[in-house]
Amino acid sequence: MLRKRKAVEEDEPFPRGRPQVSEEEAKARAEASRASRPPEKPREGKKRKVKPDDEEEATGPELIRADKRLVFAELVPGTLLMAAVRDVSEDELTLNLPFNMTGYVLHAQAFEAGSKAAESKLREHYVRGQLVIAVVVAVVQLAKGSKQRAELSLRPSIANAGLDADGLKPNMFLPATVEDEEEHVFRLSFGLSDLQGVLPRAEAPNAQRGEIIHVSVKAVTSASGTVRCTTAAGEVLGSDPLKPDLVKAGFLVKGRVDQIFTAASKPKASEAESGGENKGVVANFCGPLQGLLHWHHQGKGAGSSADLKRKDLVQARVLAVVPGPQVMVYLTLLPNLVEWNSSATSVTKIKIGDRLKGEIVDQVPRFGCRLLCTPAEGSGEEKPFLAFC
Repeated sequence: MLRKRKAVEEDEPFPRGRPQVSEEEAKARAEASRASRPPEKPREGKKRKVKPDDEEEATGPELIRADKRLVFAELVPGTLLMAAVRDVSEDELTLNLPFNMTGYVLHAQAFEAGSKAAESKLREHYVRGQLVIAVVVAVVQLAKGSKQRAELSLRPSIANAGLDADGLKPNMFLPATVEDEEEHVFRLSFGLSDLQGVLPRAEAPNAQRGEIIHVSVKAVTSASGTVRCTTAAGEVLGSDPLKPDLVKAGFLVKGRVDQIFTAASKPKASEAESGGENKGVVANFCGPLQGLLHWHHQGKGAGSSADLKRKDLVQARVLAVVPGPQVMVYLTLLPNLVEWNSSATSVTKIKIGDRLKGEIVDQVPRFGCRLLCTPAEGSGEEKPFLAFC
């Protein structure tokens, strides 16, 4: 058996099947074969849908859309707003917020903690129609359904957070608590440990200790931390650059129109002079800062705001400041807000059931319409006002 196996092994050198090829020759043949093939066309697969997260990574910070209105979902804690008192009860204030939203202020948040007025009734210090500066402290989920409730605070220590003697500028409009009274002046507290305001008593003769009032900064003495104040609300903030986190609701600023959005809703400079319907304006103010002027806040309606042109100067009041990676600032040109003209007197004279003569100014789909109303004759109030239906 061994000899026979050896004989078979001796026959192995004879080739069987296809001839054997060396490794180098095999590689050369493979390269020649690939070179002779026609180029393959790229396969067309399904285009992947770009997610919102991908868009942010590709485009960077979100561009301001001038037709964008502030919505309830954006009321995150720290959002500053101009508001008007709608109703006063024993436990809380109901506020009218911008863009037809509603907020609530509990009794404990209507006064600074530990102040003399903290134990008094809300009706002694607040009336319907009174303008206030409020800051969102919480958005509460209600037990029934998916409804939410925005809770706000009027405390100066919360609204003025982030300011100090170095960051305070002349003509900043801020809330303050009447802390003490002297013969000729009131001592004010901004809720900041290193600052104390001084206000002539003649400018606020009816102010009470513990009450929150709104004042404009006239001058700051950094050494002593004394701030001279005035109740005049018409002083415009300077054009010096300002950090975004120092912008507060209620500031009166001078801006320059940078972009005008038409019905196309695209921020192109060429559209600024197209004469199309004005859907909103972006204005630059205080250096590199930008604010949004929604068409609701440019006048009576979209038609009356068409006179704005690119590079026009406007005097506007900061309506809302929404914190975030990109601070969103909303501005307003409505005369009663720019002048900080509280309508408390006229609103309280109007009672449920009174007839008003109204003229439709504009209409917003799914929301309603705005009316320019005139009180009935003999009501003692002839000044027209805006209403929402």
